[in-house]
Amino acid sequence: MYSCGMRFHLAARISTGVVLAALAGGTLAAPGALAESPGVSLGLHASAISVDSGLGRVYVTSDHDNLVTSFDEAAPEGSTRTVTVGAEPIGVAVDSVTHRVFVANAASKTISAFDGTVGSPVVATIPLRSIPTGIAVDPVTHTVLVTSQTTDTVYSFDGTLVNPTLSALAVPAGPSSIAIDPGAGAAFVGNVQSNTVSRIDLASGRVTATVATAYYPDNIAIDTSTHIVFVASRNDGSIHSFDGRDPVPTSKKVVSVRGALSLTVDPIDHLVYVADGYTVRYFDGRADAPLLLDGTADPYPVRYLHLVAADPKGGHVYAIRSEPMTSFDTIWKVVPLPATSPAIMPVGVNIYAVGSWVDLYFSGTGNPLPSLSFGGTLPPGLAWSAGTLSGRVTTVGHSTFTLTASNGVGPGVVRSYDFVVTPPPPSLVTSDELPVARVGTYYRFNPVGVSPLGVTCSVTSGRLPAGIVLASAGCALTGKPTTPGPFSFRLTATNEGGSSSVEYMLTVSPVGTSPCLRSEIAGRQAC
Repeated sequence: MYSCGMRFHLAARISTGVVLAALAGGTLAAPGALAESPGVSLGLHASAISVDSGLGRVYVTSDHDNLVTSFDEAAPEGSTRTVTVGAEPIGVAVDSVTHRVFVANAASKTISAFDGTVGSPVVATIPLRSIPTGIAVDPVTHTVLVTSQTTDTVYSFDGTLVNPTLSALAVPAGPSSIAIDPGAGAAFVGNVQSNTVSRIDLASGRVTATVATAYYPDNIAIDTSTHIVFVASRNDGSIHSFDGRDPVPTSKKVVSVRGALSLTVDPIDHLVYVADGYTVRYFDGRADAPLLLDGTADPYPVRYLHLVAADPKGGHVYAIRSEPMTSFDTIWKVVPLPATSPAIMPVGVNIYAVGSWVDLYFSGTGNPLPSLSFGGTLPPGLAWSAGTLSGRVTTVGHSTFTLTASNGVGPGVVRSYDFVVTPPPPSLVTSDELPVARVGTYYRFNPVGVSPLGVTCSVTSGRLPAGIVLASAGCALTGKPTTPGPFSFRLTATNEGGSSSVEYMLTVSPVGTSPCLRSEIAGRQAC
């Protein structure tokens, strides 16, 4: 693919699954990890990326610094060069035959051109009639094409000339990204305001087809082996495709992602890569209903994966990640992960007291990340939505439900879960002093109420007065005390929902006295 659009791009070649790895140091990061990339400083706000597969060199523009940073793919450290270009460079394209680099500068309304083989090149400035939005170069004819949304025009010129003459071609509203298929002799322009793609014949310089496609088609990539054109929308995340050689191309939706910020194709493996802000995802561009595989998510979600680019000859795919805390961007190699069968993370028996709020999240693993479907009966009060079981349980009981994880790789996986709703833990009176008892007089008191069901009690510390016993079921303190004095003890009540403990003091008055019976339970005092 020979293209560049506005600020959001990818660059490529790989095989299956995605990990991001450091460019320097010689060791790729382990799956699931991201490593820093020392030796390649991209400056502020990387806006575009392109790869010279003939020279093995990567070029990245910075719209804040007005720089183009480049490095050697084989030895990133120590091979970095910077070239100052026009104001606010937002696109870059490289002729892989002549190795000339062309940069679209939005603020200065110019194209900068220089020789990529020279360490300190002379930069030529080509005036443009309006603000550029995308740029591409044909390595066969060496024609450079530049889109401009402000005039709905595609400009073209001979990239081998120092002072070229520009030609202008009107296209539908909002021309943005542009890509060239050298084998088909055609360029394809995404028109974001008209939701179309224009096909331009490079030999005649005329529009030969207008294809209705994705809403806001601001990213285009081409498999130059199969001549399939892929069109992505940053707005709705849809990716469409069509055969660029068809006389009347018809676009169809292929997959959808969270937000298609940048797109690239590996014409050797026919894999399409898309940066969605958090990761790089990919799919087989030859499949009618492709499996969208997940890449490795950034462990630092505030960082922003927004540019990708491919080098089919060198066998690399590159991604650029923004570092918002420093405003500097870093570049990574994308290393594929294989597709894996689905699995569900295990969750044990779930036990909740009636009236409790439940918020359980269930997750699956696999590449791509599987979808989860619910089976069985929901406990009363709970609802299932997008992998989360939530609500307030209302009914004591036991239920079983199943979750099925499916991702199109191998059979779905089913896991069963038990869910138990228990009564609330017993509630004990919190008074630290019980009603006074009298030696020889029958005494009865229940700290958990009258005939509580399913509750067992025990004295877990201290002792009861002689003659007083605790009913293990029902928890009543009963009997005729035989010995006067204060007696302290801890009573623990337990049911299916849990346990509660309270420290009590029971005073036993001697025979012949008329004790004042203090009853904090009843909220009154009787003498």
